[in-house]
Amino acid sequence: MYPYFDYSSLILYVLIGLFSSYMIDISINYKKNSTYTRQTGYICFYIIFVTLASLRLITFNGIGGIDAFEYERLFLNALSSDSRFEEQDILFGLFNKTIRFFIESPVIYRFICYSIITLAYIYFIKSFCKKGVSCLPFIVLMIPYLKSFNTMRSSIAIAVILCGLVLLKDRRTLLGVILICTSVLIHRMSILYVLFLPFYAIFRHYKYTNSNIKLIIVISTLTIIGYYLALQVQQYAIALSLLDGADAYYISKNLNGSILDAAVTVIPLILLSVMWLLCNRRLKYDKSISFLELMISFDIIITPIANILGMWRANEYFYLGRLVFWSYLIPVYCSGFKVQSRVIIKILLAILFTAWLTYRITREWEPCGLMPYKFFFNDLYT
Repeated sequence: MYPYFDYSSLILYVLIGLFSSYMIDISINYKKNSTYTRQTGYICFYIIFVTLASLRLITFNGIGGIDAFEYERLFLNALSSDSRFEEQDILFGLFNKTIRFFIESPVIYRFICYSIITLAYIYFIKSFCKKGVSCLPFIVLMIPYLKSFNTMRSSIAIAVILCGLVLLKDRRTLLGVILICTSVLIHRMSILYVLFLPFYAIFRHYKYTNSNIKLIIVISTLTIIGYYLALQVQQYAIALSLLDGADAYYISKNLNGSILDAAVTVIPLILLSVMWLLCNRRLKYDKSISFLELMISFDIIITPIANILGMWRANEYFYLGRLVFWSYLIPVYCSGFKVQSRVIIKILLAILFTAWLTYRITREWEPCGLMPYKFFFNDLYT
């Protein structure tokens, strides 16, 4: 069997995206007189996400994730051979060895890995989302999750960072810093988002977000500086041949490109920024919103840097933070309209988020190996 575009897989992914958004909604916006508990939605969300990832068919030619077969090979051989994880990303190597010592089933290995990723999503959402937020943005949470079929290691690193961010927000600073720094030992690209720590330390007491003018000036200035520095790093790294192999390829890939080459990353950030400016004065500030604003500010600043350095997966690190921020902005934006108009706006937003999910899947199914979706036991009968 070879990868091919499959409408049934596309429909499955979109339906799960819609269903997961609804499940998150019934937990966040829980009604006391409901026949289900507050945790029901989160439990259903966990079950369907982990089941989808754990039971998928993975083949050597890219079905189930282009790099998924290699991850499973590394897991199966974790105790009997050396790998690059002996020298870099060593925590991921230790993680593999520990699990392999007790089990040998790739399906159980997947179950553990995707449980970590999904539980981190839930932990972050529960911590940051308050009753009354819109859960429409979570339709597109399927995008980074599906990409994790191909980028499982970086997705685990992201999960660790998400947990660290929750601890940081809740003033459990030392443990939060340790977790965020530890993510570098799972995937070294995390170093880019470890830089959020000094950014947070500098700006958490400086309320630049209470004025649109200050907001634009601070973010624009830091973005320009960061972009210029990234260009210098790129040019020196290439000129002095400081990198080799895949690292050299990634950092030189965008040498003659522009930020427009990353339109799929930039456009959502621009839309989020515009909505932020429109709603900024009406936001009811609390600890969660203030922290999210720092996350989004940093993400806007770091995106062109990541693009220049060829770190295309960096867009996934604060993806969930952006969705949670959207969930706060949408009700604020809708509050300026009459009730009937609000319903229409929400329907339009639901259509737009669903369309974006559909577009991203059709655009990235091949490079990520997302189709066709098959259960692993289907392979036993073919």
